[in-house]
Parts: sequence; structure tokens; C-alpha cells
Amino acid sequence: MIELCEQKKIARGYVVTKSLDDFGLMTGLPQTGDTASQIMRLPAPLLCYWMGAELNQPEFND
Repeated sequence: MIELCEQKKIARGYVVTKSLDDFGLMTGLPQTGDTASQIMRLPAPLLCYWMGAELNQPEFND
């Protein structure tokens, strides 16, 4: 994932996890290129909540 983010010049990647306590930036990851891509851990229930809230925006309900 780090290599892909660096090749495509993506600043931040996300890893969806099962644990509710597993939230935050992953540390200690190797950096292979010039850009420092960050990988963020995100609990699945939180991602589902955010996506549901996003889909309930007026622009999606037309």
C-alpha cells in the first residue's frame, strides 16, 4: 500500500479494521520514495457511519 501511494503520489491511504480501538496514523512504516505517504487506521463501523452521513447529503438525494 505504501508503494502504491508513493507511486501514485497519494498523500494518505486508509486501512479499514474490525477493532473500535484501532484508530489513528500507522507509525513505523518504511518510506521508499521522496513523498511521505501516511496510512490511517479506521474502524469499519466509523467508516460506515461517515459514508452513510455523506450519502444523506442533499446533493445525493436528488
